[in-house]
Amino acid sequence: MTLKTLNIMDVIVLIGGLCIKMKYIDNIKASLIVLFMISLG
Repeated sequence: MTLKTLNIMDVIVLIGGLCIKMKYIDNIKASLIVLFMISLG
């Protein structure tokens, strides 16, 4: 495993922890809105 892979995994774990601590459904909605805006450019 490279350092980049480890860094990405750390970020995923941190994001997962935040989702668990906060309102899970609200985070999913926010993520979908952000992805939708990004897809529109």
